Amino acid sequence: MTVEVWMGKNFDTSYEREAVGKFLDDMEFRFGNEEKLHLVLMDYYIENRQIDLTVLKKDAIIPIELKECHEQFTASDNGDWSTPSGHIVGSQDRNPFQQVQEYRIKWFNLLKGNKHKFRCLE
Repeated sequence: MTVEVWMGKNFDTSYEREAVGKFLDDMEFRFGNEEKLHLVLMDYYIENRQIDLTVLKKDAIIPIELKECHEQFTASDNGDWSTPSGHIVGSQDRNPFQQVQEYRIKWFNLLKGNKHKFRCLE
């Protein structure tokens, strides 16, 4: 199998556990027979930020933020993500896009700070 999973801890909410189950099924269906390795990190922390999912590939780091929302929503890069009923999607005054941007920066900082430990980054 070319999809390997590492779980920091078990997700707190049922919607996260359900979403991760579907996500892993889709990953296995799409990439299970490929020779390229796809690592999936689940529910872990970098620099005191909890990250739901990250897919690591040879050429990409893909952070994923899980949200529960049963309504259509309007989204923008820097503004609120909101539903017609007024529900705001996101946390800590950041929308999911901004959260994922922050996670990418944290990954960049982690790799940059540990560059000397990875031969492939030299």
